[in-house]
Amino acid sequence: MIAFARSLQDADVEKFLILYLSTKNKLIGITVQMGSLNSAVVYPREVAKTALLSCANAVIFVHNHPSDDLSPSPEDKNLTKTIKSALDLFGISVHDHIILGEGEKYFSFAENLIL
Repeated sequence: MIAFARSLQDADVEKFLILYLSTKNKLIGITVQMGSLNSAVVYPREVAKTALLSCANAVIFVHNHPSDDLSPSPEDKNLTKTIKSALDLFGISVHDHIILGEGEKYFSFAENLIL
């Protein structure tokens, strides 16, 4: 999934991808929120709506930091927590939130026990 997300990455703008997964963790949908140099607007309501309409069992969030600083910002953490709370109401899991950097570098919320 990370290789797929990297294929959509632009170095000069932030993109926020939501990968929608089936009960067998197969990709069944994707949305891409285009942003600016240091932010991308994501609405929890729209994430939940798309997850429900696509019959998703889980989601993965992926976004890039054009600055190459892989540390999750307070906004990154808050957004993840807010969307996770909304999706929990519908039994939809958040498997991970991955921040991409240059080359092969990335930060995983799940691997770092933030999720």
